[in-house]
Amino acid sequence: MTGSLETGVEEGREGVLSGPPDTARPRPRRRTWVAGIVGFTAVTVVAGLTGVMTGSGLKSPEQAVADARPPEASLVTTEVERRVIRTSVLLRGKVEPGPSEPVRAPVELPGDPAVVTATPLRPGARLAEGAVVLEIAGEPVFAAVTDFPMYRDITAGTSGPDVREVQAVLARLGYAVPRGGVFDQGTQAAVSRFYRDRGYPVPVRDALRGGPASGDADRRDGAKNGADGGTEAGADGVAAEPRPAATAEPFLPKRHLARIDRPGRAVSAVRVRVGDTVERPGATILSLDAGRNVVRATVSADQLPGVPVGATAEIADKVSGGRTARAAVKSVGDRPGGGETGGGHSVLLKFTGRPLAATPDHTVQISVGGTSTPEKALAVPVTALYARHDGKQYVTVLDGNATADVEVRTGAAGDGWVAVTPVGGSLPAGTRVVVGVAGGTPGERSTP
Repeated sequence: MTGSLETGVEEGREGVLSGPPDTARPRPRRRTWVAGIVGFTAVTVVAGLTGVMTGSGLKSPEQAVADARPPEASLVTTEVERRVIRTSVLLRGKVEPGPSEPVRAPVELPGDPAVVTATPLRPGARLAEGAVVLEIAGEPVFAAVTDFPMYRDITAGTSGPDVREVQAVLARLGYAVPRGGVFDQGTQAAVSRFYRDRGYPVPVRDALRGGPASGDADRRDGAKNGADGGTEAGADGVAAEPRPAATAEPFLPKRHLARIDRPGRAVSAVRVRVGDTVERPGATILSLDAGRNVVRATVSADQLPGVPVGATAEIADKVSGGRTARAAVKSVGDRPGGGETGGGHSVLLKFTGRPLAATPDHTVQISVGGTSTPEKALAVPVTALYARHDGKQYVTVLDGNATADVEVRTGAAGDGWVAVTPVGGSLPAGTRVVVGVAGGTPGERSTP
């Protein structure tokens, strides 16, 4: 039994393991068939997706033309308003200190060149008569209230109206001085005290030769001639004629006085600095009692009608904090100027309220304009108007989806608006009028 069972088992194993080839490998063939179906399905799906994606980017010629057409035009509208029509002219200008009293350099300048060596006054100080305005080449320039500038040096024996002016100045400053209009010894003594009180050397002249009695030239002459005049040998060794001793006499140089009209004025600005050169006699060296700031601008010929004297204006300083102020046109130049005005007419505006600060390094915006209509008028934007070939003007009214043209007469215009009066039709405030077309091609309209 045991042997038969084992033999049977062995036979079974042999039958399974050593059977014919066509019956021993059915399973691998089945797996290959399944894999083929799966692969074909995947390729089909991918191809389908690719076709969908590729097909979505393809357009027919008719579709491309349709897509290239512009969008449908839509009308841009706004409402008719009742408003005051204002005309305005925009300018640029500068805020400057108001008119001031100038102090001018003397008619003759010390030094060559006339270099400023000291400026003792500061803005805000009160200028007293007899005070030092500034120093030029180390020499003082004094403030003096006189009817006219000094036109000559005042020396011993000089007489005339200029001497009387100097004597009046000295008397006001507290010096005892004759008033006869002659530069005598008493006046010379007062001049000497005046200089010493202010810490400056007294200017003197050689009474015999007329030149300065101080300085290198005089010291050289003194060395040659001796204190008592002495003699100087000539070129041939023969003694020359004795020369009289120099006699120093005080005098008042014209280069030391600057005229002012009255004392006590406030210094608004010092126009020169230490190291500057005073370019010419009569140049402004100080400004006194500057008035309220003003605005100066230039207007072109085509803008001139919109800037009449008396017109109100708004001044806006966009650089210094955006402050604004009101002003009025004070004057307009009759003729165009040159230089900085660029050929335009100069305009002066005065502030009617608190003035803006001076703007020496930038300009301000000036909007000049007045009310063109005393009351509110029916108005439309200028862009709402159009003209036909007959010259009549119209606006296009939008009512729902329909449009209609309404003839109008125009009136005052300003700030982009124009007053209108309907002709044979109705145009109440709030009506929507066409001012443009968004998208598409606008209809045929000609602006007036």
